[in-house]
Amino acid sequence: MIGAVLLAAAMFWQPPPRTIAITVDDLPTVSVVGETIETSERVTQQLVATLERHKVPAIGFVNERKLQTSGAVDPRRLALLERWLDAGLDLGNHTYSHPDLHRTPLDTVMRDVLLGEQVTRRLLAARNRRPEYFRHPFLHTGRSLEMKRSLEHSWVSMAIGWPVERRYVRCAGGDAAVARVSIRVAFGGPEG
Repeated sequence: MIGAVLLAAAMFWQPPPRTIAITVDDLPTVSVVGETIETSERVTQQLVATLERHKVPAIGFVNERKLQTSGAVDPRRLALLERWLDAGLDLGNHTYSHPDLHRTPLDTVMRDVLLGEQVTRRLLAARNRRPEYFRHPFLHTGRSLEMKRSLEHSWVSMAIGWPVERRYVRCAGGDAAVARVSIRVAFGGPEG
């Protein structure tokens, strides 16, 4: 009898739904592929087309310093981010210049975070959206618990739309920091 119950339970048991965040760092394009505008356009087109074709939602994390050429935002580099948004993909803040939180003072990092969302915020606002995502450069969240807490407190007190609640995924590089205001994005789904 117990065997029949266990068999019936096993037949109807469903594993909990799993969620995975697909992310790409260092937009408009990763420097390892080359940073000429022609290379960046080609790589962006191929990457976004692949994500669209397979209906894969993704977040591109932007280093806004990389949008500039000769001290001004380059319209062709800006168009790379617009391509992401036109495809229904999302953009997040990856700071302006990619400072390392293990080597950079908190106040300097916070200025870099705010500077790193100026263009992205305008692009999202033009689509009735707002920034929801932030990723720490190098996945470094600070060397001490005090630093981590200071960062979290600073983000909340700046009221720039980043989360009070966070879920982290342990990975090879440290604590992943894909964070969303109403966060349910982490491996394991909402209860994760």
